[in-house]
Amino acid sequence: MLGTSRGSTENSARQLLEQELQCFQLIMKRTQDILDESDSTSLNIILDLLDARDIWISELKALEERRGRLKLRDPGAVILDLQERIAQHAKSLVVTDAKLLDILQIKRTGVVKELGKLAENKDEVERTKRRNQEPRLIDTRRA
Repeated sequence: MLGTSRGSTENSARQLLEQELQCFQLIMKRTQDILDESDSTSLNIILDLLDARDIWISELKALEERRGRLKLRDPGAVILDLQERIAQHAKSLVVTDAKLLDILQIKRTGVVKELGKLAENKDEVERTKRRNQEPRLIDTRRA
C-alpha cells in the first residue's frame, strides 16, 4: 500500500511540475516576443504583458504551494529533471526581466521627454496668446 501512495504522490508532483514548467515557458515566450520587437512595441503592450505575467506568477505560486504540501521525500529522476528545468527557466527569466526593465526605462524616458516638449510648446502658445491680447500703442505721428 505504501508504494501506491508514494506513486500517487510522485505522479501528482510530476503533474504540478509539468504545469509549472509550461507556465514558465509561456512567460518566457511571451516576454521574449516583446523583447524581440521592443523598438516597435508600444508601452501599452508591455504593460499588458506585465499584467498577464502577474497572473501567471500567481498561478506559479499556487502550483508551488500545492506541490509543497505533497511532502515528497525521495523524488525520482523525472521529478529532479523537471525541477532542474524549472530552475533554469527561473534563472533565464531574471535575465529577461532585466532587459525588459531596461526597455521600460528607455520608453519612460522618451515619454518624459515628449511631455517636456509638450509643456514647452504649451507655454509658448500661452505667451504668444498673451502678447497678442496685450494692448498695443500705435504711434500715429509717424503715419
